[in-house]
Order: sequence, then C-alpha cells, then structure tokens
Amino acid sequence: MGLHRYNLLKGTKFQLQRVKKYIVTTGSAAPSYYMTSVAIDDNTAGGGGGSSSLQTFQIQVSQESRGQFILTCDIARIRGETRNDKESMIIDIDVPEWPEENPFEKYCLVKSELKDNDDWIRLYLELAVAIKEPRGGLFNLEIVNVATDVGEGINAKNATFYIRHSDLAKAALGEVSDCIAIV
Repeated sequence: MGLHRYNLLKGTKFQLQRVKKYIVTTGSAAPSYYMTSVAIDDNTAGGGGGSSSLQTFQIQVSQESRGQFILTCDIARIRGETRNDKESMIIDIDVPEWPEENPFEKYCLVKSELKDNDDWIRLYLELAVAIKEPRGGLFNLEIVNVATDVGEGINAKNATFYIRHSDLAKAALGEVSDCIAIV
C-alpha cells in the first residue's frame, strides 16, 4: 500500500524487493505498522539505459479501528525525504452503492493497463477477498477485467475500482466463481 501510494503520487514504478524490518504498535486499540523496505524503480531497472538503484523506503500504515478494514497510509517516502502532510491515502471498507450505469460498460481498463498494474490491483483484490472470506493461505484468483467510476482510469487518485475476477478455488468445488470486488 505504501509503495502504491508513493508511485501514484510521484509517477514512479517502484517494486518491492524486500522488507528489512517492521514494528507493530501495541499501545492503542488499533495498530500502526512502521516498515522499512527496499524497492527498485521499474523505469530504471529493465534496460532502459538508466542505472538501476535500490531505494530504502519508510512506510507507516495504520488501522483506523480494530476489527474494521479501514487503513490509512500517512507516510511513504524514500529515507531522507521530508513528509508532505497533504499526501495521505485511505482504504475504507465501506462499500459504495452499485452505480446506475454499469462501470464495465463505461470506464473499463485496457489490457496493457491491467498488465502494468497487476501487482497493486491483485493486492487490493486479495485484501478485499481476505476480509470478506477469511480462509488462510494463498488465493487462486484470476482477474478478468477492471473498471472505475471516473474517466481518469488507472491513475485516478480518488476512485472506486470494480475488479471482476474468477475464484478458481470456488470453481473447482462447483461453486459460483464469477465475482466482483469493489475497492
């Protein structure tokens, strides 16, 4: 979530390499997670002529209230950068009403957008499914397509995303596997 926030606000494509350390606060009802991680920018890593370098990130993600899936990311920066208080990101489990117009008929992402952003789309999909259906372990989900409620597409800073997916574990059991996650 922290790297996605940073990439969205800064126009970068950092990819997580590893988590160096993390601390979970235990002094309040809702925990905060402080992480130090290492990431590399995809724009410089893959032979585009630029030199690739690892960056160390400092990230803070807080749960707003214990037992509710509302996360806030107030800090996501390269170590040494200053904090901008106006750059906050919130994930709220309160699901909006289904729009009057089918979002898959209006603002559907193209295949290249899905491919380029599969990591964070999959992260939010798995978080949404894990909260709704805690089953432990890895999920076997196939993203079919993604739509949004605004015309800004994948780079929208305030949008609802509708992720149509197949739950292959359910399909193997003969259950309904065509699902939509609203994030």
